[in-house]
Amino acid sequence: MPIERVWPKDVYVRKAPFNEGKVYAQVVKATNTRARIHVAGTMSFDQDQNMIGEGNMRLQVITVLENIRRSLAAVGATPKDVVRVKSYTTDVQLFLREGSQEYAAFFSDGLPASTLVGVTALTDPRCLIEIEAYAEVE
Repeated sequence: MPIERVWPKDVYVRKAPFNEGKVYAQVVKATNTRARIHVAGTMSFDQDQNMIGEGNMRLQVITVLENIRRSLAAVGATPKDVVRVKSYTTDVQLFLREGSQEYAAFFSDGLPASTLVGVTALTDPRCLIEIEAYAEVE
């Protein structure tokens, strides 16, 4: 099964002093009869790794989902192709109040199976939410 690792030009790349500066692949596409796409945990950064929406759950959710949309588009997929989502938040109640409507609107063409997990911290302490997505396309 061919596997393609992609770093979309219009999505941030977390940097490290090893592996050509890349910490992980943003998107992994595995193709058999169907392409299986794995989008890494995505946070609220612009292309230059500037935090978007510090302290603002709604804006962070919007930014994360837009980064996921761009990641999917880089391998020929859309939000309607997403079959599973895992979301990690430092404040579940805040997400439910201020981010869940944006989330539902993003997946309005068909809600994926979903898990929401409350965590004590994310890798960047300014982040309130991190979302990973899994899609399948023909």
